[in-house]
Amino acid sequence: QPMVGNTQPTAYRNQCKLPVRMLDGGLVSGIYRPTSNYFVPVTRCLVHEEGLDRLRAKVLNILTKYKYKEVNDRTWMGIRFIVLRGFNGVYQGTLVTGKDKISEECIAELSEIPEINSYYQSVNTDKHTHEIFGTGVTHLAKAKTLEVEMGGLSFRLSPMSFFQLNIIQAERLYAKVVSLIKPSKFIVEAYCGVGAMTLMMSPKAESVVGIDTIDAAIKNAGENARLNKIENVRFIAGDAAEELTHLSKGRTIDVLVVDPPRSGLDDLMVATIIKSKIQHLIYVSCNPSTLAKNLKLLREYYKIEEITPFELFTHTPLVETVVSLKLKK
Repeated sequence: QPMVGNTQPTAYRNQCKLPVRMLDGGLVSGIYRPTSNYFVPVTRCLVHEEGLDRLRAKVLNILTKYKYKEVNDRTWMGIRFIVLRGFNGVYQGTLVTGKDKISEECIAELSEIPEINSYYQSVNTDKHTHEIFGTGVTHLAKAKTLEVEMGGLSFRLSPMSFFQLNIIQAERLYAKVVSLIKPSKFIVEAYCGVGAMTLMMSPKAESVVGIDTIDAAIKNAGENARLNKIENVRFIAGDAAEELTHLSKGRTIDVLVVDPPRSGLDDLMVATIIKSKIQHLIYVSCNPSTLAKNLKLLREYYKIEEITPFELFTHTPLVETVVSLKLKK
């Protein structure tokens, strides 16, 4: 199918996760040059929703006022990253720090920024990790979740929960997935995150199960089901292949939707899908190279019926793809 283009090629990204450094006596955020440790300050990024850039500057100015500096990898004190996510003018902020305790006075002044309605802190003192967050987050002030509406449903997000960065295109992509599903008895979604697509599929089946490895995401997913009064969906925290094996032994799975990370489906998950003999497989991919690798194996058992690419991240080489496959007879 033709590419579903992004109708808003700038200011579409609803989240930023940026490293923090000291420059001219104050904290600034930016990016690293590719394949280097050379820090480049960024005051405005054209793909960021405008409020992200304006508000991260406000937050960093307040942190500078209270004498916070960039993280020191010997003492592990200081600010390491700033994370902001927002929808419709309301934002959630997370400070990724060393061992610092953010003072009550600083938190109180940060809380005076009206647009930011939720604050968290995450301690990350692992020098070698590529992860932004540490092992968890601590609530600092204001609301505990950030609310967003999509596809006629409401969702509450915690800082570490995955949610699509381009909500307009994500809604179109999810609608495409739902449109591919015929009325069914039992649907499973692997890598479900906070349950957005799982809940949107609920009218298509008697029962729907979402699986994800991240406990916080599954907790949010359950809350989102209750928030939207959807009773035919449940969520499981666990390994996708293990849980799929267990579910397929208990009853016939009519449709399996997979939305894996950029690394794609691992060998065990591909083998589990093939062994389960699920009639309809819908693969939502964010990486064409790992999609191609997985499809090479799946095509021995499944027929590719339709491929639809989506442009979610304009001005980048990234593309999302929805692939509908049916089990060969």
